[in-house]
Amino acid sequence: MLFALAAMPSEAKKPTEPEIDLVTWARQQSEQMPAEIDGIRIFRPNDKDADGKIRVTGFMDLPGVDTSHGFTAAYVAVADRLNPETDEVQTVDYDNRRFVVYREIVDGDGKDAAIYRFTTACQFTDGMMTFSSYDINIEYKEKGLIPRKLNIEKMKPATNERHKQLVEGFSTANSRSLDEVVKYIVGNKDIAVAHWDEIKQGKVVKGMNEAEVKLIGGAPRSVNRSGDRIQWMYSNDFIVIFSDGIVTNVIQ
Repeated sequence: MLFALAAMPSEAKKPTEPEIDLVTWARQQSEQMPAEIDGIRIFRPNDKDADGKIRVTGFMDLPGVDTSHGFTAAYVAVADRLNPETDEVQTVDYDNRRFVVYREIVDGDGKDAAIYRFTTACQFTDGMMTFSSYDINIEYKEKGLIPRKLNIEKMKPATNERHKQLVEGFSTANSRSLDEVVKYIVGNKDIAVAHWDEIKQGKVVKGMNEAEVKLIGGAPRSVNRSGDRIQWMYSNDFIVIFSDGIVTNVIQ
């Protein structure tokens, strides 16, 4: 006798959930997490350009700070914090009070260490600094062993815990860097600039103050002091000498 075998219902496949876009995930994080950590406002990835490159954009209020002072103080703050081995100011637009800086920030140590590489453009208007951080690349060790370098667009923080930690780590490090600049601007309102023509020409002249020299050459590679006389060395062919904070001689 033949028995017809009843067709067994096939096991239903679980529908796959669509992958959450990183910017969408970051927006959800911003809604769920505190807006500030240790008093620092946290800026997470929140935008994409026409090519799909992820950016962090935003603005920071500078009450009572005019455009010129905001730009000058911010540039000095950034110049003082750059690592000459890895970082650089890429462009400076003195007329439009805008600069672009490339940075590398090392976070953590050992198997948990990460290096965040990114570029930030800062623009100043009266009472405000706007910024955009982009070209974000993160170097780390997968499972604490395998070296990885990923553009942030490749990160999957919604499903990968290590990626989540890295995106949050970058967001915190970048936000802390921006916060330091703003604090410097607000805390150094006595910075004065009177040599804009020479600064635009990239020419250090007698009578300039330290901030004006940094607007041209950034922070010096070394500083030597002798009483009230200070020597800033940029190279063997570019040395600036100050007395009481004012340039008295330029060797170049």
